[in-house]
Amino acid sequence: MSSLPLEARPSRASGAVAIPRADALARIGRVAVGIAFVAFGAANVVVGDFVAGRAPPWPSDVPGQFAWAYATAIVFIVAGVCVMSGRWAMRAAMVVAGLIATWALLRQIPLALADQQFGGEWTKLGKALTLSGGLLGVAGSFALASTEATDDEIHRAWMMRAAGRLSLGAFLVASGVQHFLFAPFVATLVPAWIPGAMFWTYFAGTALIAGGLGLVLAETSRLAATLVGLMVLTWLFVLHIPRGLAMNNQNEWTAVIEALAVSGIALSLVQRARVAWAGTQ
Repeated sequence: MSSLPLEARPSRASGAVAIPRADALARIGRVAVGIAFVAFGAANVVVGDFVAGRAPPWPSDVPGQFAWAYATAIVFIVAGVCVMSGRWAMRAAMVVAGLIATWALLRQIPLALADQQFGGEWTKLGKALTLSGGLLGVAGSFALASTEATDDEIHRAWMMRAAGRLSLGAFLVASGVQHFLFAPFVATLVPAWIPGAMFWTYFAGTALIAGGLGLVLAETSRLAATLVGLMVLTWLFVLHIPRGLAMNNQNEWTAVIEALAVSGIALSLVQRARVAWAGTQ
C-alpha cells in the first residue's frame, strides 16, 4: 500500500470530480493570492502594523512597531510578486505562511479561547488559520503544477494541499455557524438592493458549512474548492468592494483583501498533479 494520501491516487478514490479548466482556475487563484499579499504589504505601511490574519495590535509598551510593520510589508510585497510570477513562489508562500502563523494565529488563540460567545475573536483566529494554512496549499499547488516534480515533491505537495483545504474548511464551517448564531447582525451586511436579507444570511451560512465540509472530504474537495472560490469571488464584487468604497475604513478594506486572498486560496486548491508517480496503486 502507498503512504500517499488517498486523494492523491489516480483512481476513483482520488477525491477529484473532474473540473473543467482546473489548471487555469488554479493559476488564476495563485495570481489572486499574489495580488492580495502585495495589498497586505501596502496595508502594513498605511496602518503601521501587521494586517494579514487580523493579528492583535502591537503591544503598546514595546518599541519597534513601525520597523516590524515596514519589514513585514516588504516581505509580503516580495512574496506576492513571487507568487504571481511563479519564481521562488513555493518558498515565498511558505515564508508568509510562517509569518502569519507566528504573529497572528498563535497570538490570537488566547483571545479566541476567552471569547465564549464564539464571536469576533474566533473569526479573526479563523482568518489567520485560513491564510497561514491556505498558503501552504498554494505552495503545494506549484509543485503539483510542475512537470518536473519528483515523487517526494508530489507527496509533500499533497500534504500541503491537505493542510490548506482543512484550514479553509474549518474556517468556512465556523463562519457558517456564526451566520446562524448572529443572523441579525449578518443580515445587515447584505446589500440593501438585494431583497430578503435574512434568507441570504441563512443561505450563505448553509453554503459556507457545505463548502467547508466539502473541502474536508477528499472525494469532494476539488469541486468544493472551485465552488467556494467562485462564491467568495462573487462576494468580493457584490459585497466587499462596495462596502470598502462606501465606508472607506481599515476594517472594510482589509476585508476586501481577505476576500481576494480566500477566493485565490480556494481556487489554487483545484490544481491537479501534472505528472504521474510510482507506487500509487
